[in-house]
Amino acid sequence: MSVVEPGLMAAQESEEITLRPHQVEALEAIVRGLMLRPGQSAPTGLRVTTQMATGSGKSYVGAAAGQKLAPLALMVCGSRRSGGST
Repeated sequence: MSVVEPGLMAAQESEEITLRPHQVEALEAIVRGLMLRPGQSAPTGLRVTTQMATGSGKSYVGAAAGQKLAPLALMVCGSRRSGGST
């Protein structure tokens, strides 16, 4: 998986990140859910919601899904920390 750390300008290949079995299962479900079936169209785009427990690696799964579905695309992940103003 390619990883961009804060302050870096480009992705770097990371051999240290491997998905755990529950993350692989989630990744496969995301890919299945986003694949168009014959005759199906997506005029407003495709979306998926993944529910996973806190700390279970949602960001890694999302990054892996993006890499698998659109390997040349740029994916930006953000987070909103609790306790701040919303």
